[in-house]
Amino acid sequence: MVSFYEWRKGGQARWQHDENQEQQKELAKGSENQSSQKRQQITQEQQAKNTVNHSKKIKSIIINWQKS
Repeated sequence: MVSFYEWRKGGQARWQHDENQEQQKELAKGSENQSSQKRQQITQEQQAKNTVNHSKKIKSIIINWQKS
């Protein structure tokens, strides 16, 4: 039969192990969210560049049209 002390110690170790697994899951979620946010940021930056380039093209077309 296991002594109360050893039983409690084992329970503590299991509880700590479960805590660690929970923390690992949270960290994994956090890194997924970060990479998702990074992708969104890159997409938004790309869209902003496209918008600027598009408006520059339109501006140059209008200027060229006015010159002719």
